[in-house]
Amino acid sequence: MAEYSGFKTILDYLIEHDLTRSQIIVYGDSKLVIKQMFGRWRIKSGYYVPIAKVCKALLKQFPNITGKWIPREQNGLADELSKAQLKGAGVKFRIQKED
Repeated sequence: MAEYSGFKTILDYLIEHDLTRSQIIVYGDSKLVIKQMFGRWRIKSGYYVPIAKVCKALLKQFPNITGKWIPREQNGLADELSKAQLKGAGVKFRIQKED
């Protein structure tokens, strides 16, 4: 849900700023989002389906958009930037043990 919410925010911003005809490359570390939106993965089931379908519909307004998946291990800078606001608000992060 978070990845799709972020993706929708990007699309809304681009639409609001009349950038739908620009050459756009979306880089993302969510393989699910990138493959479903730009690849051949189907949208199947889960809580994310409604927002995924909204995003897919919004993409029709972008004739020159592509997506590129970046594995999370190679995306440390984006991970830090995504957490910066939360850290600034005093949110603490911890790694949870796996069962």
